[in-house]
Amino acid sequence: MNVMIVLHFLLSHPLIHKMDIGNKVYLNNIDQIDEKSHIKVRVLKIWNFFRNNKVCSIEMIIMDEEGTQYQARVFNQNFSRFRHLLKEDESYIVIKPNMAAVTNGFSYTGHKQTLTLDWKSILKKCDDFSGPVNGFMFVDFNSIIEQTCPRDTFFDVIGHIVSFRPLETSNSVPSKHYIKLTLSNLDSVHLKVTIFGSQAYQISEYLKNNPTVNFVVIVMQFLKLNIWNGFGEAKSHFDVTKLFINFDIYEINEFKNKLKCHDNFGITEKSITTLQSYSSSYTDDFKGNFPLKTVYDVTPPNLNGGNVRGRMTSCGSKYLEKESLVMKV
Repeated sequence: MNVMIVLHFLLSHPLIHKMDIGNKVYLNNIDQIDEKSHIKVRVLKIWNFFRNNKVCSIEMIIMDEEGTQYQARVFNQNFSRFRHLLKEDESYIVIKPNMAAVTNGFSYTGHKQTLTLDWKSILKKCDDFSGPVNGFMFVDFNSIIEQTCPRDTFFDVIGHIVSFRPLETSNSVPSKHYIKLTLSNLDSVHLKVTIFGSQAYQISEYLKNNPTVNFVVIVMQFLKLNIWNGFGEAKSHFDVTKLFINFDIYEINEFKNKLKCHDNFGITEKSITTLQSYSSSYTDDFKGNFPLKTVYDVTPPNLNGGNVRGRMTSCGSKYLEKESLVMKV
């Protein structure tokens, strides 16, 4: 009987039944948060950070109702409190978070601090989050190519695939398998992108399973700048990068509608080119397109008798002369 009375009291107590979450604070003013205030956030991306084959922390990229993105983290000593609650694409009310400095030089979102959930933090499911859904932060292709885009933070791109090379799996480590794509934006500017690991397989499977799809528009979220031969490209970052391949979302549908207004695109025709081999340089491309032959194959020698002597040509090629015999080596 005593247990039932206590249980009834706990369930009916106003401080337990409806928590006072205080004033709302936004991530741009995170320094103003105190124990009497809260933040409403949406988890855009969540992944495990490993060290020595052990999960050290749960890493997240979160976004508030103003669209501001922030890095967030749960260390392993607090896994039992939060691991079962945190889900990607879900929204939460956060009370009493802790703040820590970003020390590794690369900030996922450009902020110098990261939000941390610790032993005193409170996490509650939010059903009235009014901010953006995906929080895309697109950058112009030219800013990537010219390397004027953010160098120490992630960025997002949208474009349609114009060419790709088949999945490269020669490395024994699956996370280093990759696929190379060329995207085009609405201005016909082409951007080279390299996607690694599970996301590379995601793209490869889509292209393999949808051979009749003529036009593939893709959003790539959380990419990094990669510089190759003096030009800027984009690349994925471990399992952090998110892909939206021909999804029925506003941004992709808007891109397709705008592209239909350009008569010269001819989007009803097959618009994706499959390149047959990987190349790391123009030299490799040359070797791939022009099979190598020996000098003997190109110019068979005339075999006659005579004395043999050697000389160098003006081009540096050595000849063996045996009277009427001339053979290039």
